[in-house]
Amino acid sequence: MTLPKKAIQDIIDMPDRLIDLFIHLCLQGNGKLSARKRAAHFDFLSDEELVAMEQAVREAQGSPPSL
Repeated sequence: MTLPKKAIQDIIDMPDRLIDLFIHLCLQGNGKLSARKRAAHFDFLSDEELVAMEQAVREAQGSPPSL
């Protein structure tokens, strides 16, 4: 299991395929999930969950935290 996947599973319980999709889309957006992709695939996430998940992906990629 990849590091961001484990971190995301610690944040929220959702299917592996959705976690993989989130990581993929987040990496495409340089560590941020676009509003359009959020609305299309992840509208059930709270703002706090989304921020924590994006941070987990960035940290796994070695990117600095966003402010």
